[in-house]
Amino acid sequence: MMTYDTDGVTAMYEALTKYICQLGDAGTWIIDRENDGSEEHPIQMPYMSYSKTIMKFISEMDAFMVRNYREVLNRNHLQWGTEMGSADVSGFDAEDVLALLTGAIRAERFCDGAFASFARSGAIDRWLRRLKEIDEG
Repeated sequence: MMTYDTDGVTAMYEALTKYICQLGDAGTWIIDRENDGSEEHPIQMPYMSYSKTIMKFISEMDAFMVRNYREVLNRNHLQWGTEMGSADVSGFDAEDVLALLTGAIRAERFCDGAFASFARSGAIDRWLRRLKEIDEG
């Protein structure tokens, strides 16, 4: 999705960068405190209930997903997982940053709350700021 700023200059990643400073309140953990674990009342595993803003961001991100995100991360000497959050993205191109965002979203499939961890640590905002720099560059 391409959008245009008031000067008519293409801002390719505005659909994502508009979320800068909006993702820190990622959501809340839902913990079953009502059931006792018996056969009749099994305890539901805890899970993250994401905010509407996070869910909209993830939906917007669908258009920018990087299929080979693990290859891109490897090319940048990054392991898929929590170490992505400390990556120095100052020299990354758009595909590199989008691979990090894709990896953070995919991590949620294997570890509830993973995306929230990236958002709360400020990593997502750093990555989005880099995309904004690329748009402005």
